[in-house]
Amino acid sequence: MPKINLSSQMKGIIAGVVVCAIGLGFLSALSQQRGRLRGIAKAHYKNFFRHRNTADGELEKEIYGYLQQDGKEIVVFVNAERKIRSISPLLYGSNLSPQMETEADVMEFVKKTGIRVFRFPGGEQGYHWGKGAFDFTDRFVKAPLAEIDYVVELCKFTDAQLIIQVNVESGTPQEAAQWVEYMNKTIKFPVAYWELGNEVYGDWDRAFMDGKKYGRLIREYAAAMKKADPDIKIGMDWAPATRWFFNVEAVKIAGDMIDFASVHWYPNNIDSAHPFQGRIHPFPEEVMANYLHIPGIVQDIRKTFKKYAPNRAKDPEVTFLEWDGATDGPASDFSPYSRGIAQWSLANAIFYADSLGMMAMTGVSVSAQYNFQSIGYGLIRGWDKNAGWGGQRWDGEIVRPKALALELFSKYFGDVFLASRIQNVPFYMRQKDWAPETYGGRVPYVTVYASLSSKDDSLSIVLINKHEEKSFPVKFFVLNGQPAPIGRLYVLTGPSLMSQNEPDPMAVGIRGYGVRGLGKDFDYTAPPHSVSLIRVPMIKDED
Repeated sequence: MPKINLSSQMKGIIAGVVVCAIGLGFLSALSQQRGRLRGIAKAHYKNFFRHRNTADGELEKEIYGYLQQDGKEIVVFVNAERKIRSISPLLYGSNLSPQMETEADVMEFVKKTGIRVFRFPGGEQGYHWGKGAFDFTDRFVKAPLAEIDYVVELCKFTDAQLIIQVNVESGTPQEAAQWVEYMNKTIKFPVAYWELGNEVYGDWDRAFMDGKKYGRLIREYAAAMKKADPDIKIGMDWAPATRWFFNVEAVKIAGDMIDFASVHWYPNNIDSAHPFQGRIHPFPEEVMANYLHIPGIVQDIRKTFKKYAPNRAKDPEVTFLEWDGATDGPASDFSPYSRGIAQWSLANAIFYADSLGMMAMTGVSVSAQYNFQSIGYGLIRGWDKNAGWGGQRWDGEIVRPKALALELFSKYFGDVFLASRIQNVPFYMRQKDWAPETYGGRVPYVTVYASLSSKDDSLSIVLINKHEEKSFPVKFFVLNGQPAPIGRLYVLTGPSLMSQNEPDPMAVGIRGYGVRGLGKDFDYTAPPHSVSLIRVPMIKDED
């Protein structure tokens, strides 16, 4: 066979052709792989692509998909046309104490954080709104928010709505009805949600009573209050699982008069008064797991009303009017500030993010975290010095990480919850402790929540990574919609899960970035111990 001599130019042309062929083959394989993944999703998860209502149990499986530890790449599917439900703006609320400060920097913090609703006054102090007086405490005698008119002015200044917790421990139905009349008719600052009592199912509460007596009380108060304004919503205190009989008795008697159930939820009671395994602080993994208990609470409320109040026209609303992830914050000032407190940590912020996502998914209509301002639980430290508790006012800098999770969702998450699915997620096991409100079982390290904004048609995807050390590459597929190639990324994180902003106010924060390369499919690596929110405009189909 004769030998063929090629010039260097010809060799370069041939090499280029070979490289192009390889490149085209790679692109073809990549396209085929993406098509294959979409095909697998459509074949195995047909319900995901149907535009119909899904039962909560099926929806929960759909959102979380399969949990695996086989090292496969994590894949997320978001269906931009599958709108599950509207997201209530009142998910982003807080409890407002009369002792809260009212200085300008505090008011600006309320607006910056995006708090949409306050619950007032909270507790069981025997508050008489007409006199601004309390029967069972003298802590608030000089407090700036003892007078209801000052509370209204605060809400107007911060564009927040109000939920009122009615005094049933020392008040009367007539007093409550007059309060409805004053708010909704006289000063025309309408309040829709009226919670009857605080935690009347517990022997620690001054209005402690059994479910039958509470049912009769609900009927009496609701009749008087709805006479003043028939459009208000009456809420009952919803007892935890250990007192389930209280709920049954109350619903049997007054189920037709109850518009919403008010859950007070503190799923991690590990603290100095309630040690667990010799510890007074919960582990971060314990705190972060408990959001998975929310679907069970919501389902229990709906099932109870269906069974014991079957003639209702519709399900009651579910609200979480007190909640938090850890109870180990000190009640008074430590100098210097204490470390290792789960309540003040990034782990609690991650719990907040997952809880807000889960509440949006399950249709919770109102939530008010506990609480806006205090040393132990507050989004910020301190309280008004005239309230009689001492302490120092807020320094204007230190913000608890959980406040940042609230801000992230309130500002950047949309108002329509979308169907999404995540596959191949590694998980850890969470051992259930003594408290019935805690979750026990396997917990996915990575979770996802998706939404659409009806205002600007932007897609928001929240990706949460609970792992202390590992980052996770994630491949995203957006179906039935076309995201723009450019968007914004917001990442809430810090040095570790137990990082707190006391005394370093910059340890945990939200960082914003511009991102490119988005579209119908894109890759993103979730950093360790972080909450990432990708927000991207959707391109409208001109056809």
